[in-house]
Amino acid sequence: MWTWSFELADVLTTLTIISTLGGMAYYLVIRPFLQRLEEDRINDRTFFSSKYDTLIETLRELKEEIKLSRQDRIQQAQRHLQLVGRVDVLEARVNDLRNEMHGDKR
Repeated sequence: MWTWSFELADVLTTLTIISTLGGMAYYLVIRPFLQRLEEDRINDRTFFSSKYDTLIETLRELKEEIKLSRQDRIQQAQRHLQLVGRVDVLEARVNDLRNEMHGDKR
């Protein structure tokens, strides 16, 4: 019957080879992949941050435009009411003048 017999040097040599290959695989494959992943993450954060800042700025501008538009509408409504009041006064004067003219003819 054949039995496995390993010496300590054989085990250590095998572990050294495995750890060396693992380290090389980490530095050549896994580490660059993780670095690219981190760079992509940073780029995404920068991209989304700039888009978010642009969106916030656009919302502020829209809010200001709405505020100005509201003020313009209020001013136009006030001006309209003033003009309607003046037209009513002028209509009343025209009616008074008509009545005076018709009253003089009789």
